[in-house]
Amino acid sequence: MTTSTEIWYLALMNLLIKQGEGVVPSSIRIRKGQRFSLDGDEAIDLEGMIRVGAVKLYEESDREWANVELANAPKPKRRRRKASGTNNG
Repeated sequence: MTTSTEIWYLALMNLLIKQGEGVVPSSIRIRKGQRFSLDGDEAIDLEGMIRVGAVKLYEESDREWANVELANAPKPKRRRRKASGTNNG
């Protein structure tokens, strides 16, 4: 009996991975400290990314470091919505 185990990776830097033309999504954004897995359909050179230190195999001992990195990541700016009408009484 074969069991499938999911492989998790940890981003060691912010990543913007561009996919091939016509692939949806066209890019994948991963934040430093984010844990992620891939389904195998992505045209991503994980071996190369591991070799240059952009990602690593996730280990449970990485959890605290990852949580600190994600907590310290810049938060996206909130957009203010314009009022759709006037409330001049």
